[in-house]
Amino acid sequence: MNPQKLIRLDQEDIQSILPHQPPFVHINEVFDLVPGKSAKALKYIDPEDPIFTCHFPGNPIYPGIFLIEAAAQLAFVTFCYKQDSKVTTYSRAGYLGTVKNFVFKNVVTPGMRLTIELEVIARLGNAAKVSTKISCQEKIMANGELYFTIDEGRQVFS
Repeated sequence: MNPQKLIRLDQEDIQSILPHQPPFVHINEVFDLVPGKSAKALKYIDPEDPIFTCHFPGNPIYPGIFLIEAAAQLAFVTFCYKQDSKVTTYSRAGYLGTVKNFVFKNVVTPGMRLTIELEVIARLGNAAKVSTKISCQEKIMANGELYFTIDEGRQVFS
């Protein structure tokens, strides 16, 4: 039996897959990627992020919706990564359909380094259901399920 090699992606690789671009890329690095099945990502909560000037001044808290977005971006990368491919996927789009049972257990603050873990629960064509857990040093910050579809669009080769 040949164990599957786990894949690591840096910021440049991530940006070549996501239709999003900075400043709306919410994952810094992907690791332990098994395409179409599971992945993990790192997310550094930058204290200089402009969101902290208004959410909330004097008591900065990273918005939960951005945690959901980070998990959704990891799901997109997990499904759209193609090994040894020079495909730019800007023409693809992921549509988040449902956020289910997403629970925010602890407050995320500037300077934290989060690990996002994602596992595919079910897939039917371009639709999928994934389970995700977001943690900081083994402490669960949030978890839940996402349902989404991927519109394959037209691939652009570089």
